[in-house]
Amino acid sequence: MVSCCMKTAAGSTLALGAVLLIAGAVLGFKVFPDAVKEKVAEKVMLKEGTEAWNVWQKLPIPMEFKVYFFNVTNVDEILAGGTPIVNEVGPYVYNEYREKEQIDIRENYGTAAYYQRTLFEFNEEKSFPLTESDPITMVNVAMMGMIETAEIETPNLVSLLGGALGEIFVGESSIFLTETVKKVLFDGMTINCKGLAPSMACRKIRERHPAAMREDGNGNLLFALFAYKNDSYDGYYEVKLGWRGDGPYPSVDAAKTIGKIVSWENSTKLKTWSGDRCNEIVGTDAAIFPPFLTKDSRIDIFSTDLCRSLYATYSGEGNYKDIDSLIFTAKEYMLGDVTVNPDNNCYCPEKNACLFKGSLDLTACQGAPVILTFPHFFMASESYQKNINGVSPDRKLHETFLELEPNTGYPLRGAKRVQFNILMKTVSGVPFTYDVPTALFPILWIDEGLELDDANVNRLKDELISILKILEGVKWGLIGVGIVLLCVGVILSVLIAKSARSMTANLKGN
Repeated sequence: MVSCCMKTAAGSTLALGAVLLIAGAVLGFKVFPDAVKEKVAEKVMLKEGTEAWNVWQKLPIPMEFKVYFFNVTNVDEILAGGTPIVNEVGPYVYNEYREKEQIDIRENYGTAAYYQRTLFEFNEEKSFPLTESDPITMVNVAMMGMIETAEIETPNLVSLLGGALGEIFVGESSIFLTETVKKVLFDGMTINCKGLAPSMACRKIRERHPAAMREDGNGNLLFALFAYKNDSYDGYYEVKLGWRGDGPYPSVDAAKTIGKIVSWENSTKLKTWSGDRCNEIVGTDAAIFPPFLTKDSRIDIFSTDLCRSLYATYSGEGNYKDIDSLIFTAKEYMLGDVTVNPDNNCYCPEKNACLFKGSLDLTACQGAPVILTFPHFFMASESYQKNINGVSPDRKLHETFLELEPNTGYPLRGAKRVQFNILMKTVSGVPFTYDVPTALFPILWIDEGLELDDANVNRLKDELISILKILEGVKWGLIGVGIVLLCVGVILSVLIAKSARSMTANLKGN
């Protein structure tokens, strides 16, 4: 009787253990993930009136726009041919507010069109002890840009320009200037347009529409590096809302397209670069990212001020305030020279040779000969670094990265870090440039990003992470109990077998 009961118990335990193990595996690896994906698709879908919509329409917290200048410390030596020495000064921290306006929902296409307004506000507390009235000594970017443009486009007029620089840039006597941070970035420095030579120069400038130039209302021009970005729109976007094909309803497949740009300025391609691939508009506007990310995902972001899409690939796993994450970083290949990345050939200037690795000529984009690199020439050709004393590339400080919650694509923290430079060299017919060494001269670099605050972290945890942990606990709980019961069943079966053999042996002995 005891043997029969033990056999029944062992069989039941094995069966129950197997059922729980299978149930845990099926639920944990199939049912739960599918249910979570459907819930995430519903949560992230952009529909007016939802929390996702509100966050997308206006960032709940301002981004931080940090500016670091390369202050020049040996102007006289440079003008005599010496190696430039720079000293990094910063960060000058600005709150960057982004809000989408004039939103037009196009239900038939599952898209929305909008303008995005950006506003900068100086953050005195985070910048302290630095202030916007601090003087910075730097290359006169407007002057050097004007000289280089004339050398390429109107070489016969370079000498005329060279003789008129003191009239165009009143009070300046070299290619360097000292000016306040606020004027350099936003308020602007005056370029005189009155007089024969100045008026000719200003006419050429106006024909090119450089981003950093604007009218002052008195017939002159103002030059400021980022005034064009402040309290202004950066173009007309149309993006996908993550809807199903039959209307504003969620689906896992539709969610994977959320935020992706369909067109910008009513065009699906740019007209900036020399090749179709470089003119592709790929990715989101960085306000939102698709969910269901894996280590194989590539994060694409379209940057209007760089006139191109940037991308980041998987770099490692992370954890931000107890939220598991995936970290994506910009790789050297993205700004690789054409020998390493032939696809970058269409970014090369048409009238000049391609640049060394780690740099991008923005002339076609900005209307001025500005060259982009990563900060301190990080991941750029060593030839750039050796011509400037005072740069020191550091991956931790200068790498562009994104840390995202993989299920939702929610940005936890990230930073776009880029540097703006201008080529300094001697130009025949321009006395201001005589004897200066040839170098890619750093102007400043920016660190534009955000870190999710505690309130939004807790909201994300309450809405998703806690549920994922519960489901994960249920999955492994069922699997664990199933394994334990299987082990118990096996042990009971072994004990029963041993007991049966012992009884048989005793009977034979008797």
